[in-house]
Amino acid sequence: MRALVTLALVASAVGLMPSAAVASDPSGGVAAPARLSVGGVGDPIGIDDLTPDLQWRNGAGVARQTAYQVRVASSRSRLGDPDLWDSGRVRSAAMATSYAGDRLGSRDKASWQVRVWDAAGRASEWSRPASFEMGLLDESDWQGRWITDERWAAPLHQDVSIGAQEARYVRLTVVDLGRPGEPLDDPNWKPRLELGEIEVTHGADGANLAEGATVTVSEENSEPGVWDPAYLTDGKVTTADDPRGYRSDYHPETDVQDQPIVITIDLGEPTAIDTVRLYSLWDAPSDYGTTPNFPRDFQVSVSADDTTFTKVGPRTKVTAVSNLHASPEGLPVLARDFTAGGDIASARLYVTGEGVYDASLNGEPVSPDLLQPGNTEHSVRVPYATYDVTRLLRKGGNTWGIELGNGIYNVFNTPEIPKRYMKAAAGHGAPRAMGQLEITYRDGRRQTVATGSSFKSSLGEVTFSNWYGGEDHDARRDLGAWNEPGADRDGWLDAVDIGAPAGDPELVAQQSPPIREVDTLETVAVKEPMVGTYVFDLGTNFAGWQRLTTSGPAGTTITMRPAEKLKADGTVDQGSVGGDIRDRFTLAGTGAETFTPRFVYHGFRYLQVEGLTTAPTTATVKGLVLRATDRAVGSFATSDVQMTGIHRIIDRSVQSNMYSVFTDCPHREKLGWLDQTNLVFDTLAYGYDVQAHYRKMLQDVVDAQQDDGLIPTTAPEDALFAGAFRHDANWGATLAVSSWQIYQWYGDDSAMRAHWPQMVEYADYLASISKDGIVPGGLGDWITPASPATPPALTQTWAYHRILTHMSQIAAALGRDADAAAYERKAAEVATAFHATFYHPETGLYGNGDQASQALALQEDLVPTDLRAGVLDRFVQQIRAADDHIVVGEVGLYAAVDLLSRERLDDVLHDWVQRDDGVSYGKFLAAGATSLPESWTSSGASQNHYMLGAIDSWFTGGVAGITQADDSVAWKKVVIEPALVGDVESAASSYESVRGTISSSWVRTDGQVRLTATIPPNTTATVRVPAAEGVRVTTPTGARRVASTVPGFAEFEVGTGTYTFITR
Repeated sequence: MRALVTLALVASAVGLMPSAAVASDPSGGVAAPARLSVGGVGDPIGIDDLTPDLQWRNGAGVARQTAYQVRVASSRSRLGDPDLWDSGRVRSAAMATSYAGDRLGSRDKASWQVRVWDAAGRASEWSRPASFEMGLLDESDWQGRWITDERWAAPLHQDVSIGAQEARYVRLTVVDLGRPGEPLDDPNWKPRLELGEIEVTHGADGANLAEGATVTVSEENSEPGVWDPAYLTDGKVTTADDPRGYRSDYHPETDVQDQPIVITIDLGEPTAIDTVRLYSLWDAPSDYGTTPNFPRDFQVSVSADDTTFTKVGPRTKVTAVSNLHASPEGLPVLARDFTAGGDIASARLYVTGEGVYDASLNGEPVSPDLLQPGNTEHSVRVPYATYDVTRLLRKGGNTWGIELGNGIYNVFNTPEIPKRYMKAAAGHGAPRAMGQLEITYRDGRRQTVATGSSFKSSLGEVTFSNWYGGEDHDARRDLGAWNEPGADRDGWLDAVDIGAPAGDPELVAQQSPPIREVDTLETVAVKEPMVGTYVFDLGTNFAGWQRLTTSGPAGTTITMRPAEKLKADGTVDQGSVGGDIRDRFTLAGTGAETFTPRFVYHGFRYLQVEGLTTAPTTATVKGLVLRATDRAVGSFATSDVQMTGIHRIIDRSVQSNMYSVFTDCPHREKLGWLDQTNLVFDTLAYGYDVQAHYRKMLQDVVDAQQDDGLIPTTAPEDALFAGAFRHDANWGATLAVSSWQIYQWYGDDSAMRAHWPQMVEYADYLASISKDGIVPGGLGDWITPASPATPPALTQTWAYHRILTHMSQIAAALGRDADAAAYERKAAEVATAFHATFYHPETGLYGNGDQASQALALQEDLVPTDLRAGVLDRFVQQIRAADDHIVVGEVGLYAAVDLLSRERLDDVLHDWVQRDDGVSYGKFLAAGATSLPESWTSSGASQNHYMLGAIDSWFTGGVAGITQADDSVAWKKVVIEPALVGDVESAASSYESVRGTISSSWVRTDGQVRLTATIPPNTTATVRVPAAEGVRVTTPTGARRVASTVPGFAEFEVGTGTYTFITR
């Protein structure tokens, strides 16, 4: 139970009375609203939402808003008589509204402002104007083409040398199909053969002798305009668009020796030949390190008369095509000179890429944004960014430069670099860029500079780039001032139009906050565990880049190996980061030289450096912390050393995985696993404004959803898994649960409205795989140390009920009353099935008697009312019997923390938090962790996951006591109810909600407690102060004492203001 203290109360507050709440400006009006934003972003440019949310914050003088008025105009000067929209006076306490004026077109700019009325009916002054600007809304707006260097545009192929032959017929006999594009052990997918083109050549000129030749096959699975045997010799070697090539039927196994697939090409007459070239699917990802559906075992044979075929060349066994292939000697670099012919009023750059791009104008980066564009489901949508580049342009000559990297779009190794670590082996295609620069002159003219063949291309100093395995730079290849006017580009090629990425994805405005450098870490120690091998300790495990500065002779190659841990001999241990990850830097010999990765990032604390020619210092290496720029909105501080340490390592892991997707770890996988996004949401949201980021994440989920309704465990689905690793309802739950979460926290119903049909599809999918309400299989209580572990069907069915419950709530919020009732009934049916299946009357426990099973059943109210108290008591007894350890995995952890906090069993959580042995956070701290590890028990697992971070939400929501009332949306009703646990002397937390900052702090000294709470405008709060029964409490000015709804607490209703309570 929460600690009880005897108290007297002294309050200082700006309370409920209007006279105390109004701060008048000199003209006698109420202070104007401030902090105007559009969709949570201040003055955005390049948006594509036609009805954006316009949001504001009320000043401290508006304790309660009763109405608002928004006006929107095409310019600031027209706001007095707005030509786009005037909402009129709207009676509402809402501090946001959706734009409902004239339809906006591409590039349109809008200025807007708002005023509000307070409880006394007085109008505020108009706010300062804010603005937003539309992006390119129609496909016809885009003039840019997808471009790259021609050496990167060449599709992948496998050459088979057959020696000098004279033949008319060339036959390919395939006896092993290789890996399918999807998981091999998933019964829904089977192997098949797919080829883009077959060429037959002779001699050094390599002319294709098979173009237009007749093709016959032993089997086919044709699709008009897409797949047909004739497309094997149509001269089109890419598979990025239609027609693609040839495909066979499905086969149950990869081994087809009993029924080989035979492809025969008729050259028309006997012809001298010596090479057969097979083109694979170059645009399809595979999790297996090979191009999907490419033949793994085949034989080439030839014939002069189509009767007798002779085997030629060796029988070919291919183990890897797309992920182990030769690549050009450097990554693409693109540039175009152009002239700005007049006085520039404004300029916008609309730009995107696949892979990673860096854009510059006249040698200057167009923005601080890094690792652009954000990762998405590549075949469905590609985000573009809009930049105001007016300041970077000059009248006269200018240069637009673009550098490209592979990113997660194109992950591979080369024969020269065969063993760099990879997780998601993706061969979506070559890196490419697309965009246009639009210059508006003062005389009204508009000039467009678009990507296309007018760009020149070269290969830069980045010679290798693997999203997982690292990046190599050769400074001797430095192109100098290549992206500045007047640069010498002799020898550069014309850029080539490579076409849109596979799937012809939609171009959409970037939604999530960009990735930027947010901090710099200094090296705290340098050691030399082996002669010439130096290990730099940056003091903190983080995600980002290293910056190495050194000098040496030209051609000196320096190798850098990032890691989270050290071996006993002091060298780095890369086991927890996945394997062989390294960057290499070859010096130009020009003095002090600096290396920083460009198109990859790492998760590490230690950097092992080999090849330095002079002894380093701590200044040789710095750490550059990168993350998405979700705004920090929360804080937590306490006198308790253990809580402070736990909060610190969880926050570090949150930041380390806050990239364009919320990743699991910043090294080994870098994937958007969906379990964390719903199970650890409160931790994320108390610390950062994740509203826009979650909208983007939910779109990724919808884009990854399958035709049958299945939601995969990762989104975007950059790696294809099978079985439970591809689907578990606790991962798929994110669509419904997180749509509700951002509504509840931010009042943002856009995801609920947009994705309701997909939620229904997923609920239908779960119904289709369930049996009598129970969802079988799954990953269980992932990474639990419990033995026996929680039954996987129990955790999946718990998630199923949670999804149905949230869908009922969502339907009600959307006014879909019949759906709300239907899903409520379905949830009740699942609850009945859950209890009937998993409860054991003889023990009074659920599942296998493990802690997680009890926590899950109790947290989701799946326990019948008459049994609840007994199950809860037995659950707590289990924890106490385990020496106060809560022995659960990530699913059970969320349930246990939420349950124990809601039941006011904060002492149980406190006592666990204080442990430093067994399953505990304290064990991590005792081992010197600076970020949150992945596993309770495995020291070899990732050391930088936020998956087990749910406890952090209790620090703000429980210890400091800031929560939202159950029936509240967007923090309209706040509850302040701190937990004075153990011997903790003080705690303080703040959260900047959509209505303003909420804070709670308390201090215990010499038997006295001082509690201070701040409530923002337009919000009411219930403040519960621990008070023993019978204690006299003086109600402070502005607060109203009410009957206590919780035993052991004095309860008050308060409004906007700051209140201090002192207990004695």
